[in-house]
Amino acid sequence: RGFEVSVDDIDIIVNTKEIKRLEKLLTPYNFKEGPSSTKYFPTRFYELSVGHIDVDIMVGFAVKTMEGLYTFDDTTAVEEITIDKTSIYLASLKEWLKAYKAMNRRDKVTMIEKHLAKNR
Repeated sequence: RGFEVSVDDIDIIVNTKEIKRLEKLLTPYNFKEGPSSTKYFPTRFYELSVGHIDVDIMVGFAVKTMEGLYTFDDTTAVEEITIDKTSIYLASLKEWLKAYKAMNRRDKVTMIEKHLAKNR
């Protein structure tokens, strides 16, 4: 989407309706259930490495906030992009803006707000 960022890992959010399919796809990989948290409440959380890349997979991603529980809306408008003949589905930037606000990630909030304002 044109952002210049560096990342430590890849985070994937999976629709809760796809949990059985996800678990079947993960079978050949050396994955483990992620640790529990007092701030993040996914339905399921998996961790694995592909080569030297750490991957976190969250099903039903939710964040505890001062106002209650924010739940990532995995049914919002999705954009499909293709990289090396592989379809990748991206959640809306508006939903990511809500998520980063819930996580109190001011740097990401500012970056997305500037992008949305510039591309209206």
